[in-house]
Amino acid sequence: MKSQLIGIEDMNFKLDNGEVIDGVRLHFVTVDPNVMGNFAGQKFVQRKALSNLGLSLKSFEELLNQEVNMFFNQKGRFCGIAAA
Repeated sequence: MKSQLIGIEDMNFKLDNGEVIDGVRLHFVTVDPNVMGNFAGQKFVQRKALSNLGLSLKSFEELLNQEVNMFFNQKGRFCGIAAA
């Protein structure tokens, strides 16, 4: 999906039930034919998944405010990102 990466939110906290949330929330803007104007969205990616993909927070910082291609699998899970 061609988008503009407009924000990166580093997340690491513990829920009341003890579950740890650790990852990165990506904020992006993209063109959607069903929306007048642009669609603003966000996608959370677990840090473990980032590590498995060979990515880090620094990987996203280099792409901030640039046009990117984001890749997702059939289940809608994040699979990668590259400069457009």
